[in-house]
Order: sequence, then C-alpha cells, then structure tokens
Amino acid sequence: FEAWKSMLLNPTCEAQFRRMLQIGMISQLYDPQVFPTPKGHQSKYQVTDERTGKKIQLPHPVKALRVWDAKTLTYKSIETQLTGAPGRDEAAQWWEDFVKDLNAKHGEEYIVGLMACK
Repeated sequence: FEAWKSMLLNPTCEAQFRRMLQIGMISQLYDPQVFPTPKGHQSKYQVTDERTGKKIQLPHPVKALRVWDAKTLTYKSIETQLTGAPGRDEAAQWWEDFVKDLNAKHGEEYIVGLMACK
C-alpha cells in the first residue's frame, strides 16, 4: 500500500498522476509481472511520460485470488488486502481525506481538473 501511495505522492509525470487519481485508491494486491493486465485493459493502466516518452505501468489490482485444495477438492480464497491499506469500511473516508490533503498541497482546482479529465 505504501508503494502505491508513494507513486501518488511522487508521480514521475502529470499523465501518471492524472490516471492514478482517476483510478482511485488501490487497496488490493497488484503486480504486473505476476498478474499481467489483459491486452484489452492495458490502455487503462498504462501512460506515457510526456518528457521521456517512456511507458509507465500503473497499479492494476486483482479482484480475487484462490488456490485449489486437492484434499477437499475446493478452492480456498487468498487474502488480497495490501498491508497498511484501509479496510472496506474505511476506504471511502480514507480516500476522501487523502484527496483533501492533495487539494491542500496542489490546489483543489488542479486536482479536481485531473480527476475529471479523461
């Protein structure tokens, strides 16, 4: 969770910042090497740095994970909540407070504009 939060607090370019704000809080496991984004969704989780032309991968969380239990012949769910991330009940309030902090740091008009721009 802290790695995601750091990406938002210290973006490498405005395109990354804008898209991450639009995606919203990531509280579930993500890893582009282990869980690659399907080609049909890659444009939603990839931006190009305007200065370098380099593609930047954005976090794309898994929806759920499970493992097959051969003994019971059933799937067992695997917890995907990131360490340090707020729980489901606290997530909306956490995100609202976080955006308020970003508004104070960068200016509300700027943040609102980034979040609204597609």
